[in-house]
Amino acid sequence: FSDKILPMSRQKLPDGHEKSAGKEPAKGKPPQILPVEPAAQKGVPEGASGKPEGAGQKQKTDVDPFWLESVFPKPEDIFAYQSPDLTTLAANCVFALDANVLLAPYQVGPESITEIESIYKELAKQSRLFTPAQAVREYGKNRARKIADVHSHVHGRLSSLPSIAHLDCPMLAGISEYDAVNTLASEIREKVKEYKGRLAELKETLVNWGWTDRVSELYRNVFTENHIVQHSLKKEEIQTDLARRWAHILPPGYKDKGKFDEGVGDLIIWHSLINLSVIVQKPVIFVCNEGKADWLVRGDAGPLMPRPELVHEFFQKAG
Repeated sequence: FSDKILPMSRQKLPDGHEKSAGKEPAKGKPPQILPVEPAAQKGVPEGASGKPEGAGQKQKTDVDPFWLESVFPKPEDIFAYQSPDLTTLAANCVFALDANVLLAPYQVGPESITEIESIYKELAKQSRLFTPAQAVREYGKNRARKIADVHSHVHGRLSSLPSIAHLDCPMLAGISEYDAVNTLASEIREKVKEYKGRLAELKETLVNWGWTDRVSELYRNVFTENHIVQHSLKKEEIQTDLARRWAHILPPGYKDKGKFDEGVGDLIIWHSLINLSVIVQKPVIFVCNEGKADWLVRGDAGPLMPRPELVHEFFQKAG
């Protein structure tokens, strides 16, 4: 149910008016006066015209010309870092689930949910399963939409069922095939009626479902407080860091700058992952369905690997 796994290892005009040049105004017609800006007043210093200083000029972005030094403060670590293969990493890591992964079970069947349930419970028992608090909040915001989509699907099926009409051809009465068709039509109408009744009951179940579905029950038991990880920064620090990443097009989050929350969600999750690794002193595998360029390096065929800026930052901060 996950398309991408991001390994994050801890290893290491002039004044006045002028005539048109060389031409006199035609007789009987008034001379044409060209509108010009009023002449500057003598003794008035530049910039004191009443307009704000810099008005009409494009503001310069506050970009640090030495930004690359802040991204890679220790260039020797670029060579020192070695990324382990996923098999080795998975044997000695913790897993952190993104919101889209938490929502994924609402799109699979019961057998898959059973398998997910078994894996999650075992990982949680080993204290190796976590989810960022921001991911949980995003899950809580979007879960109702998933349920509403299912409800709409059931309602659409209920309203789209065809009616089976009786074949009314008196001249065919007495023919065995004709009688068989109408007998079958009657049976189908009864089955369709029963089917609609069951669909209506299913719609009512979804309306009353609340948080008692199987997936919600699983998460209630697995993702207790100790399995939900927070970041360790103040809101002001997050906002300052977000502005810095926008200015220098640094991952993650700049691809979501147009969102109403300005893409802060990805950055909060990122700092939560770093904090998780610091707390448990283990590598982190971030299980997600992310494919944007502010998380992954992309090739013609799709995502290839995590952005090197992210890997290096994780390496520097988590150790």
